[in-house]
Amino acid sequence: MKKKLKEIREGVVTIFSFIIFGLAITGWILNLVIFFGLNFSTPYRAEVFRAIGVFSPAGAIFGYLDINDSVADIDNIKKFSESMDLNNQATRIMNRIGDEKRQFTADEYLIMLDSKKNALIKAKAVNIEELNNDYKEFGNQYQENFIKGLEFQIIGWEEIDAGKSLQGQILENEWGKWYENNIKNIQKL
Repeated sequence: MKKKLKEIREGVVTIFSFIIFGLAITGWILNLVIFFGLNFSTPYRAEVFRAIGVFSPAGAIFGYLDINDSVADIDNIKKFSESMDLNNQATRIMNRIGDEKRQFTADEYLIMLDSKKNALIKAKAVNIEELNNDYKEFGNQYQENFIKGLEFQIIGWEEIDAGKSLQGQILENEWGKWYENNIKNIQKL
């Protein structure tokens, strides 16, 4: 009876040892695969952790972790920046026309409107929740003021509706104030 119990215990220990060893090897392999799939661009946090894991037993654990400076985060910030750049391009055109005290040419109007529309496309692709996770109210302000402001301005320009255009400009100004008051903290991210 004791011999049978001892054999069962040894069998269970052996099985658990194989399971733990298998999980460790799988984790290390996952870490290795993720490491070679990284884009090696700033902020390099994931690259450093993954490299440590490749050359140490820590990889058995790191393979199962989501080390977050992922391509998705970087892509989200890129979309945000592109939306801002495109909107700024449209604003520069409008400011130049205003400074010169003249009407838009057809080409200028189309370029300005296209820039606004492309800014809106990029803005709508931004993960709002991720921006909120990065900095409190960042995503909400972006969605409620910047994106809605663009929508109203585009409608105003397309439908020749001064009220909608003005509403959009007011929202965009609110966004600008919020962003200006928080830019230093956002840049620290």
